[in-house]
Amino acid sequence: LPNVVEAATAAGLTVLLDAVTAANLGQTLLDAEAITVFAPTNDAFVDLLGTLGVADLDELIDAIGLDGLQKVLGFHVVPTVAFSTDLAEGAQTVPTLAGEDLTVTRTGANVTVTDSAGNIYNVVVADVAIENGVVHVINGVLLPTL
Repeated sequence: LPNVVEAATAAGLTVLLDAVTAANLGQTLLDAEAITVFAPTNDAFVDLLGTLGVADLDELIDAIGLDGLQKVLGFHVVPTVAFSTDLAEGAQTVPTLAGEDLTVTRTGANVTVTDSAGNIYNVVVADVAIENGVVHVINGVLLPTL
């Protein structure tokens, strides 16, 4: 199985990889024993930058700080392995590496993720197995309380 970085590279999630590198979190993700990663698409990051009125990742870091970026990225990682088929029907609250809970909802074959602001994003590619867990690609950037 690929590691999390190889899987993100294969999926073309270049903005996420740049953000993880900028936040110095790559080794943390590689070293984790068991993780579920909700990985935003490049378009999701572009949408976030537009919403926040910043041009690029550097301006985002200037706006929310490196600690803020680390918290945002940590909010996308759950410290257990959860394939979509492992999820119970309905909503469940799960802890994240950011220390804040995330709501994951399965309705039949569809899975959504809700952030602290109530924004709901869809899992657009589910169940990408990696060495230490699973990646689900989502169509938005989840925001914790900043």
